[in-house]
Amino acid sequence: MAALSRDRMRRYGKAVAGLAGNAKFVFRILKHPCAPWSARIVAGCSTAYLISPVQLIPSFIPIIGQLDDVLVLYLGMKFINAVTPGWIREECVDADRLSWSCRHSLLPSVLGLEAQKPRV
Repeated sequence: MAALSRDRMRRYGKAVAGLAGNAKFVFRILKHPCAPWSARIVAGCSTAYLISPVQLIPSFIPIIGQLDDVLVLYLGMKFINAVTPGWIREECVDADRLSWSCRHSLLPSVLGLEAQKPRV
C-alpha cells in the first residue's frame, strides 16, 4: 500500500514539474522576437488567464479550479506547437540556448544586406 502511494506521488510530482516547464515555455514564446504573432497572442492570453484573479472557474474551488488552468495551458500549448517553427520551440524549451537570434528576419533583405544563414 505504501509503495503504491509513493509511486503515485512520484507521478504527480513529475506531472507538476512538467506543467511548470510548460508554463515557462509559454512565457518564453511570448518574449521571443521571432515567434509568430498568433503564437504570441495565444501565449499572452493563456499567461494572463493563469495569472489573473478573475477566471471563469475560481482557483480556490478544490478540483475544477485548477483543472481549468491546466486546460487553458494545454490548449495554448497545442496551438503554440502547431504554429511555431521547430527551431524557435527548441530555443524556448532550453533556457541555456536562448539567443533571440532571428534566423529568418526580413530586416536584412529590406536593408539590402545579406540574410543570415540558418544554423544547423
